[in-house]
Amino acid sequence: MESTSTKTDVVTLTIDGVEIKTTKRKRILEAALDNNIYIPNLCSLRDIKLPFGACRLCQVQIEGRKGFITACSEPAADAMVIHSNTPEVNAMRRKILHILLARHPFICLECHRRERCKPGDTCLRLTSVNEQQCILCPNNGRCEVQRAVDFIGLGEMPYPYSSKGFPIERENPFVVRNNNLCILCGRCVRVCQEILGIEAISFNRRGKDTYIGGAFGKTLTDSGCTFCGSCVEVCPTGALKDAGDEWDRWPDPKAASILCQYNCPARVDVPRFIRFIRERKYNEALSVIQEKVPFALICSHICSHPCEPACRRNELDQGLAIRALERFAAERASGKLTMEGKSPASGKKVAIVGSGPAGLTAAYYLAKKGGHSVDIFEAAPQAGGMLRTAIPEYDLPRKVLEGELEMLKRLGVEIKTEARVESVDKLFNEGFNAVFVAVGTHKAAKMSIEGEDSPGVMDGLSFLSQVNSGQKVNVGEKIAVIGSGYGAAQAARVALRLGAKSATIICDKKELAMPSDEAAETLAEGVELKALASPVKIMKAGGKLRLECAPAGRKRIKANGSGFAIEVDNIIIATGAIVELPDQFGLGLGDKHGIAVNPNDLSTGRKGVFAGGDAVAGEHTFIEAVAAGRKAAISIDRYLGGSGNIDETLAPADKGIPKIGRIPNFSQRKRVGMPTLPPEQRKANFAKVELDFSDEAGAGEALRCMGCDLRFMVSSMVAQPPPSKAKAKG
Repeated sequence: MESTSTKTDVVTLTIDGVEIKTTKRKRILEAALDNNIYIPNLCSLRDIKLPFGACRLCQVQIEGRKGFITACSEPAADAMVIHSNTPEVNAMRRKILHILLARHPFICLECHRRERCKPGDTCLRLTSVNEQQCILCPNNGRCEVQRAVDFIGLGEMPYPYSSKGFPIERENPFVVRNNNLCILCGRCVRVCQEILGIEAISFNRRGKDTYIGGAFGKTLTDSGCTFCGSCVEVCPTGALKDAGDEWDRWPDPKAASILCQYNCPARVDVPRFIRFIRERKYNEALSVIQEKVPFALICSHICSHPCEPACRRNELDQGLAIRALERFAAERASGKLTMEGKSPASGKKVAIVGSGPAGLTAAYYLAKKGGHSVDIFEAAPQAGGMLRTAIPEYDLPRKVLEGELEMLKRLGVEIKTEARVESVDKLFNEGFNAVFVAVGTHKAAKMSIEGEDSPGVMDGLSFLSQVNSGQKVNVGEKIAVIGSGYGAAQAARVALRLGAKSATIICDKKELAMPSDEAAETLAEGVELKALASPVKIMKAGGKLRLECAPAGRKRIKANGSGFAIEVDNIIIATGAIVELPDQFGLGLGDKHGIAVNPNDLSTGRKGVFAGGDAVAGEHTFIEAVAAGRKAAISIDRYLGGSGNIDETLAPADKGIPKIGRIPNFSQRKRVGMPTLPPEQRKANFAKVELDFSDEAGAGEALRCMGCDLRFMVSSMVAQPPPSKAKAKG
């Protein structure tokens, strides 16, 4: 936490012959640890108002005072002389350890082979090891009891080990609890009650039967636990551990815990923006999203939300409706993205080819954070790329898109439409210092089946583009759409809005390859799905088209009659698209028929030319394209001599650890579904389908967040400095 001390607050004291400075508000233990002086401790937490003193291992002697003092409870004072590592002090600590470990496995603590143990190993040297089950200790190599014993020494144990006899609790989907390893230090209880205010766990029973569990003896589910994992983070013994992390430490604990953020390609800080929603601070919530996704309003409408299936709450019931909450914040926020913080002009010029999400994102950061002059070249009459041509109005209202483009213009970005680029060399000759190729996949991929070029067969991209540009497109009464993804679903839904009586999607997968909520909306509108089918032939049948299909993966219908055929008026092929570039660009193609780039920085084989988004990897989702645009902006800025730092802080940082408080019926709260326009009211119009949360629904859904990032704020309270090789005296 930030210090607000003045010169009069500073005190000087001496610990083990080392003179240090601290503030009057600090206690001796904190002052020592701040200066990398290790004093054994197992229960203390930094920056907590009242000391606890449960373990009593932090005994010290103070000159002029009799007896021993617990360093976690004694405030530092000027001219104080402290002895924390004397034979007398450590003899007292050893006695405390003996009592503490009488009911905690201890054989492993001084076993020289402990680092070689693996879960389930049988010790052939000491049968007592197997009786204590210490080889199953989840904190082997990272146990705070181990560190205290390494420093103090255990000596001969005067008491035999006696197990508490608690069963290991594995019913919880997130936390494994082994109260046989618990030393009742109280850290987890204090964090839950005093720091977070959740009050879900407490001490239960008395005397030798005391244990820590759900408040008032309830299960964690019934006690109001939010499963944030903060208790695991502060446990010094491994009595609490994360399910799936019981032995080997996760390579990246944050990535393993904050799944929503780390499964977002742009790394949006989801828990933070949801906390702002709980506080009804909608401008701040939207700003958190805009820190990673400048076009947060667009994102709130069309993001494929990979964060939602990753949400840890899915293991409890259903994941959070994160995109709906994003829209909830966006609809209520009054402020626009701030133009403050624009870097001084660099004197460098960047050309961006393509005005889709990757190009727009790169333009934003290069102009605002890099200070570069940015021109976007768009071949179409209007900017937006696939955002405009491939996404229907009912998913992305055009006023939202226009508003985001206007924001770019306020930054000084010039968007040139009907400006097809035929040569990268020409751009360099015009004075541009770098080029980012961010063209979309506008050329329909061929299926290579007989009859696909027949009259009445359209490609999905052209169909959607014509409709979105306001052109009149005639569709018959019966439509077949070939494909499995977003484009196929939208083509079918749009066809119904244009007057088709039926629309059937021929899909080679078990289900539509898109988020389940969007797939459900597609079927709710009356679109029929024929799954696990592969089109093999299109032919004329009177005035209609006959589409023959085989079981998925086969290229023809066998003689036994497997497969089926349907007759329709029109067929729309929406099986994907590829990049089409002029030969003059001189850029090689990669494995996915996109531009070949260095994946680390998106540079191409040509100096000063970078590429990303659909141009490289084929069809991207919006959020993947944003991530590519961010990556390109970093690399291009560095290429032009900048730092490559595009980070922005647009919302206030958390002040300390947020106090969550009790959330009534936390585990019983069911996911709030996004309200939608009834399917029968969607026909023959392109009105917005999703109707947004009410204030009550948005607030209720935000309360379902488990706060998986809280533990990493709480971890800073554990009073442990970097590992020390110091040993106790005596």
